[in-house]
Amino acid sequence: MASPASGRGSRWIPPKRIRPIAIGLCVEDRHVLLMEVLDAEGRLVGHRPPGGGIEFMESAEAAVTRELERPLCVQSDAQRTL
Repeated sequence: MASPASGRGSRWIPPKRIRPIAIGLCVEDRHVLLMEVLDAEGRLVGHRPPGGGIEFMESAEAAVTRELERPLCVQSDAQRTL
């Protein structure tokens, strides 16, 4: 998230806690699925593979599956875990 820096526009300030996330790399015919990353004001700041936070007692695989199925309606068939 972007936070205003004193006097000079804005810059990225890391969160005060670590949040584990799971990211899925979806590749088909040499194309990679990317999602937009927006700042707190809704401005586009970049792109990344789909994924999201891992819930308490949830596996990384389950988190990726949930993050692909819920917003994208994509079935996950994970072939490799890193």
